Amino acid sequence: MKKYISIIATLVCIIAFRPDNLKAQAKLSVTHVSFQNDTTTFNTANPLSFTIANTGNQAYSGKLYIYFKNTDSLVMKSPQILDSINLVNLSSGDSTNIHQPNFSITQNNFKNYSNIIVIWPLVSDTSGTSASVSVYVRESIAGIIENHISENDFIIYPNPVNSLIYIKALDSKNKVESVRIYNCIGTLVNIINQNLTTVDLSYLSQGLYILEIETNNNRRIIKRIFRNSY
Repeated sequence: MKKYISIIATLVCIIAFRPDNLKAQAKLSVTHVSFQNDTTTFNTANPLSFTIANTGNQAYSGKLYIYFKNTDSLVMKSPQILDSINLVNLSSGDSTNIHQPNFSITQNNFKNYSNIIVIWPLVSDTSGTSASVSVYVRESIAGIIENHISENDFIIYPNPVNSLIYIKALDSKNKVESVRIYNCIGTLVNIINQNLTTVDLSYLSQGLYILEIETNNNRRIIKRIFRNSY
């Protein structure tokens, strides 16, 4: 009799722990997050695309949230919700590509001291993984006011320039972290992250350009320059 009861108990345990009897749940993972442009301005459409897959054992219907956070942890200590998307019956094993052609970032999403905003979609009420993408946000070129460069900070010369432009810090504490070059309509032409004291502009066509210089003390220097032709 004891043997018979033992066999029954064993069978009950096997049935109870079969994989298809585990708690049904959706498990959503986000991959391949990308912007059409890695630099944008406020209130300007910058299409956002990503893929979401359900690797759980139950279909999912609900909200997917798009979070954002400035890269400087001193600016924003926790991520904030920027937008949300309704997912309808994403079946187990299925995936879908999501494209938001009118995605934009407003001035309200921007905090001082950091122009880089990290975006990541996430379904917070399921397990799974998420991916992120960063975007550099700047003011519209039309609204840019050229900084007054103190003689105690940097000298940027010559202007107009034929080929090489020099960025000289007059205080050794000031360092250039990056230089972005825009054309006169605000299109990003180049990002330079090395050899920052001498910048070669010989590849540019003749015309007006804007240098945006990021420094180590979170300062941005805006300088209009004119590229001469030979």
